[in-house]
Amino acid sequence: PGCEERVISLWKLQEFSSMAFVSPLPSHSFLLFCGNEKFRCQRRRFKSSSRGHATVWRNSISPDVRTQNGVFENLNPGFIEISGVDRVRFLHNLSTNNIQALKPGQTQLTTVTNQTGRTIELLTVLAGEASLSLLFSGEIAESLYSLFDMYIFPRDKVAIDNRSDKFSAISVFGDLSMLADQNVLTPEPGCFVQTEIDDTSVTIIHGSGLTLDGFTILAEKDKGRKIVRFLTKCGFGNEINENEWDLRRILDGRPIVGRELTKDFNPLEAGLWKTVSFSKGCYIGQETIAKLKTYDGVKQNLYGVELSEPVPEGEMLFAGDDDLRAGVLTSCIAAEDGKGIGLAYIRRKVGGAGLEVHAQNGVKGVVQEIPFATRTFEECADPVAK
Repeated sequence: PGCEERVISLWKLQEFSSMAFVSPLPSHSFLLFCGNEKFRCQRRRFKSSSRGHATVWRNSISPDVRTQNGVFENLNPGFIEISGVDRVRFLHNLSTNNIQALKPGQTQLTTVTNQTGRTIELLTVLAGEASLSLLFSGEIAESLYSLFDMYIFPRDKVAIDNRSDKFSAISVFGDLSMLADQNVLTPEPGCFVQTEIDDTSVTIIHGSGLTLDGFTILAEKDKGRKIVRFLTKCGFGNEINENEWDLRRILDGRPIVGRELTKDFNPLEAGLWKTVSFSKGCYIGQETIAKLKTYDGVKQNLYGVELSEPVPEGEMLFAGDDDLRAGVLTSCIAAEDGKGIGLAYIRRKVGGAGLEVHAQNGVKGVVQEIPFATRTFEECADPVAK
């Protein structure tokens, strides 16, 4: 506290408190919270250690960025191509949506689940004339490739290619017609096109990846910066960083791997009913998910939560004076006004949007609805099932 300077090894935090977390501030300083004590510190480079860890908050950002134009380049997306005459049947049997209904040029969201119906990843599928392309989080590219490879049998006419290191994925928030004004071919809703931007071959997907207006561009990794410069000059706003993208994602309620999409939760709990077909037949995890729907077995749902201040991800949330367990916080980011904005799985029997909650340290919050979520059978993927 005050002017005292301390250099603390990461695992040394255990000597201060059983719970410590770090909240970034502008420039290269940050706040270190240890129990009831707060330290203002300067960043120092350090190597990670298995002897301890701290939850690290992202930079403070104003929540109104969700409504602004912007361009975000993801340099490490996951991208797998599936080819061969059995490609459609193969993916159809490995994911929740009706892949067989896709026509060339169309896109679709689908979820990969394990044998107990727990979520592995949310995929955007692009149906080409001779292949299926999968866009997803780059964090699990190798493991997802290995999973697919494990399910290829000797007589299957299927080939998979992990091309994650070849592309960047550029999310653009803004009116797609602005791109058409630049004489660029643009896709219809639910579709993608292969075209050129500034003499560079790209794939343009309708949709920003969130419920916000926009589109997504796939470009070769070494061409990404050129495309970003073109887009910002065309009026799509400034380039945004990963923190700003994460804030938009949280406000929209899109779940991601490692936080909301884990083996602790299933697609229905994650608000991904729109990615599930209940009439397509068997796929890995289908029996469990069908039972959840039939017997109304979803016990928790993903919601947004606005907190009076940031709380470490993974913390439990409680409701009422009797500290009834309400759920668990999966994502949280510090807003410019000092509040915490996050996502949390909330137990159905405790409540939903509007529920007042608090963390173990007393921080208060209110559960919010999120635009990305679908929660009912009427919102499921397959029109036949409705």
